[in-house]
Amino acid sequence: MTAINVSWFRRNVEASSIYFPPDKFLSVYKTVKTKHLNPTTNVLSCPAVLKRRRSLYVVRCPYDLRLRYIGEPGEGRIHVIHPGTSIVDEKIRSIFAMSGRDDWADPKTPVFQLLTPYVFSTVEPLDICQLNNPMDFGRATGFRLIEGRFPIDKWLRPLSFAVEWIDTNSDIVFKRGEPWFCLEFLPRENTELSVRLIEIQESPELASQIVRNAGVTSYIKGTSSLFHRSE
Repeated sequence: MTAINVSWFRRNVEASSIYFPPDKFLSVYKTVKTKHLNPTTNVLSCPAVLKRRRSLYVVRCPYDLRLRYIGEPGEGRIHVIHPGTSIVDEKIRSIFAMSGRDDWADPKTPVFQLLTPYVFSTVEPLDICQLNNPMDFGRATGFRLIEGRFPIDKWLRPLSFAVEWIDTNSDIVFKRGEPWFCLEFLPRENTELSVRLIEIQESPELASQIVRNAGVTSYIKGTSSLFHRSE
């Protein structure tokens, strides 16, 4: 079957080399969860389960990070906890962004983002979906990813890891190498096409396009129609 080629790269920014390449979800799941199970009898033998998970990719966490919320929900502050964090404090400021309270869906549920260098692009009509890590379902993490979808043939932008802190009484803990979030690629026309990821290097042209698209939602609303690839 024909596959859509999707280019991806890590931006030329400090420490981008610590970020893992995306992995197929099934290979990660089989390694982490089912390596001791009979592959013909566990849930992955179900065709419906396989079809769903075959389209997913896992992005692994690049660092150790432990965050603690001090104070009443919606009124406190986020603190970085050592030990449990591999990043020095001055570097955390470059990847961490607290969202303003006006942007929260709930006044008692803080929202923050961790910036990443991942960029995905294609010439085909294709959307990317950033999803919660399915391996966390049913497990108390204290937070949930703010899932999103956008067209990577029209909007060139780095992914961010934006979460709602649901249980501010519990620390949020990330560990290097563990599944962080999932990606799904959705063709807008031929929905049966598969996807092939191809790593490339960031070029000056790509960097320029990212800058042109950066922050537009802070200036105007209804920006979807603006994002067309440069020829």
